[in-house]
Amino acid sequence: MYMQDYDEKFPGTVVSWSLDNQGWGPWWAAIQPYVKTNSYTASGTVLSCASRTRGEGVSYAANPILGGRDYTLWGGQLVPQKSLAAIEFPADVIWVGDGNYQFDGGVPTDWISSADIGTPSDDDILTATWYRDNWINKDFTDINATTCTKNFGGPDPWVWTCKGPSYRHTRSGTGSGIANFMFADGHAKGLQFGKVGLKNIFPKSSSYEGL
Repeated sequence: MYMQDYDEKFPGTVVSWSLDNQGWGPWWAAIQPYVKTNSYTASGTVLSCASRTRGEGVSYAANPILGGRDYTLWGGQLVPQKSLAAIEFPADVIWVGDGNYQFDGGVPTDWISSADIGTPSDDDILTATWYRDNWINKDFTDINATTCTKNFGGPDPWVWTCKGPSYRHTRSGTGSGIANFMFADGHAKGLQFGKVGLKNIFPKSSSYEGL
């Protein structure tokens, strides 16, 4: 319903929500009017995973390559949201899914964007290379901001590269378990650790061709 009202575009991952640019909100604030709950961030609501063992509130993080972001509040860039038509294979690309525990008891609003790692754009081959080398085969489930290690030249711990899926379902240790995802075409599916690839992150195969 949200996309029908907004020209088939995905909710912004991080958005400024005031005309004077003095307020901001995550993707779940954008969809709140479409969710039948009075408290969309509280435990026990539709956005709180019952299998989460730590923290409270929203349990899911969005793919920023689809949702874009508005960082103008902090002097950063405005990256528009992708439309459904811009996605080559909507049944393959993840929009939102189980997020890891971090940020002092919460989950990140999103995964890694070019703003987090200093690459030219979200669709850049360098961003896809970073995902391939540092994200796809890394288990973020039990990692939080205080235990993140130095990555991509950032400080140690480097909180902004400590964002990924939580494989908390049927988990038996590091490198195991299932994370639940909602895809761009609207279907939901659980994927085992190690099964998420670049085709599940980037809207166009040209972003990762040859990797």
